[in-house]
Amino acid sequence: MVYLHRYSTGVDGATSVEIAAVEEAGHAERYEARGFVRCTPEDFRMAWRLRDKQALAQMWAALGIEQERAVGEPGGWRGLS
Repeated sequence: MVYLHRYSTGVDGATSVEIAAVEEAGHAERYEARGFVRCTPEDFRMAWRLRDKQALAQMWAALGIEQERAVGEPGGWRGLS
């Protein structure tokens, strides 16, 4: 198994991480051509955790936006009690 990761910075300045795991070295070379670098299984797990943490933060941010909309709308969540 070949483990790879890639860090990138978006136009908003936020850093994101992508991960990949492939069985064949030829496939790994394709990822490397796209900016991925090979890493140890430990580094891969760390990148995976960071990716999941970032995804969770994005979900919470989206939930916050949805909560703000619900608070401002008639019949929102406050009307349920």
